[in-house]
Amino acid sequence: MKKYNHESWSIDIPKNWSVDKSDEDCISFYSPDENRSLHISDYFKEDGHVTEEEVVEMFELESYQPTNLEYLHGICNREEAEDEVILSWWLYLENHLVFAEYICLASEEEKLSGEIESLIYSLRSVHG
Repeated sequence: MKKYNHESWSIDIPKNWSVDKSDEDCISFYSPDENRSLHISDYFKEDGHVTEEEVVEMFELESYQPTNLEYLHGICNREEAEDEVILSWWLYLENHLVFAEYICLASEEEKLSGEIESLIYSLRSVHG
């Protein structure tokens, strides 16, 4: 694993994954075979702390589960689209909201559960 440091968050990613910074609002990471990807963006609330209720309303979420990671907490959900699975997390610490989306082939989701957990659990807010 190698640490990727953004100005307001960091994450540990596999050494052989590529990084795409072409979208100014989102950093994307791709596996060598491009069958898996992770996309991360973040936002800062100007006044007060981010709350679960605000995230649910802002992103119009109908189905989600609370999640507490080592460095961040928030909510997550899982969707299937054709032959892919999209796992999404809305994580927050104080006024910092980090959105992460992991996409993989549905047939590989179970096999990749350790990789998914390792990536998401390493995500942390470094603003401040």
